[in-house]
Amino acid sequence: MSVGPQSIAEIALGTDPNANKEMYDGWAQKYTADVSNWGYDAPMRVAKMLKEHLGDAYASVEVLDAGCGDGLHGECLAEVGFASVDGVDLSTDMLQVATGRGCYRRLAECDMSQPLSTMVDGAYGATSCVGTLTYIPPTSPVLAEFARVTSTGGLVCFTHRTDKIDEWRERQDGLVKDGTWELVLETPPLPYLPKHPEYTDKVQMKVCIYKILAK
Repeated sequence: MSVGPQSIAEIALGTDPNANKEMYDGWAQKYTADVSNWGYDAPMRVAKMLKEHLGDAYASVEVLDAGCGDGLHGECLAEVGFASVDGVDLSTDMLQVATGRGCYRRLAECDMSQPLSTMVDGAYGATSCVGTLTYIPPTSPVLAEFARVTSTGGLVCFTHRTDKIDEWRERQDGLVKDGTWELVLETPPLPYLPKHPEYTDKVQMKVCIYKILAK
């Protein structure tokens, strides 16, 4: 039996980084097994979408896996052909598991609710964030930071739970209005944790992709 979190309340503790770090540190060894049992396919779904929207040169694009967790999304990115992926995450134990997957160029511990101060402007051709924005306040600089570390013409891709996405609209639209990025894709609601007894089809997800405009 898994000892990982089982309820919606446990999976979505809120935006306190200390509480979320503690939860994911304790979940690291069981995470992939648990979410797979709940029908979670967002890591592969997003990897395929990113590849499709980057076009023929995708394999040479350097990707930031933002909120990489135990490396599930990074492994999916590698499986579809991305050759250079870096990862950052809040959880030390998750990063240790991610290291063992062997799919990352570099990994670093990072609280994404704060500025990504160690990353230079335009360092990546794509930034991908799967299943993580739930744990970060929309008032944080995270979206602007994703745009900053992504090069002109590059893509920023992220998922939102359908019960959380409206909280982010003002920030996303603000970056459109100020010319930082333009919307490439917002999917209709897609399955999130369809086999989880509390989620089923009540809570779904959307994938958003934005293209960075000239800086």
